[in-house]
Amino acid sequence: MSERGDHLYDADIRWTTHGVAHIRAGDWGSLGFGQGYACARDHLPTMADQYAKVRSERSSHHGAGPNESMLATDLGYLALGVRDRAPALRDAQADHIRALVTGYVTGVNQRVREAVGTDALPEWCRDAAWIHEIDELDQWAYFVDIALMASGRNLAEIIGRAQAPGPDGPAEPSPISALTGEEPASNGWAFGGDATASGHGIVVANPHFPWGGEARFWECHLTLPGEIDAYGVSLLGTPGVQMGFNRDIAWTHTFSRGHRFTLAKLELS
Repeated sequence: MSERGDHLYDADIRWTTHGVAHIRAGDWGSLGFGQGYACARDHLPTMADQYAKVRSERSSHHGAGPNESMLATDLGYLALGVRDRAPALRDAQADHIRALVTGYVTGVNQRVREAVGTDALPEWCRDAAWIHEIDELDQWAYFVDIALMASGRNLAEIIGRAQAPGPDGPAEPSPISALTGEEPASNGWAFGGDATASGHGIVVANPHFPWGGEARFWECHLTLPGEIDAYGVSLLGTPGVQMGFNRDIAWTHTFSRGHRFTLAKLELS
């Protein structure tokens, strides 16, 4: 339970023996509160690192990084303007989505207050200055970052390293490339009842996302009576169920290999 302004958030969270959070609440804000708290309980350092990233603060806490990679990425994220775009994304959402996200932020902050400086965090980051409470724009900026996962964020470090030509001509090319040669993909299958032993339909989700880091999925069960009763997964630091099922349907999604880059050459006079 937590209070923010004149709103009292109240969620029931029960963890199974395998660590899956089952969250039940009476309103959208409280549902988000429970999910934010539970996810931060499991993965607060990873989430806090992502919030520091979209604020372009990694280098201020960790230094410039190997080959100045963190400094370049911070500059790249400033150029991408993920935080500047956050208010427009927030304002375009329905009221219940905004309430869900506000509650989620409150839940994350509740866990931050409980965990910082205690053995609830690993020793290496127990008193880290970059693990602190967030505001709603941090959360919405992270949504913008996720939307750029298959596009602009791959260029963040390259953008941060960009240099104007000097008196001796163009600067040396960037030591990194966005073209890694890896081709992301995912699979999803739907089987009708005539193809299953049970006679019922089955949806199989096979996302080719990593098992570690910020791009992994987190499993949970969300219940808001009369509105949602869904079990599945969401990316770390995001509310809702992005792949999962309810009593009527199941859903998944795959990673599109569509081209999302438009290259242009700018002639400077």
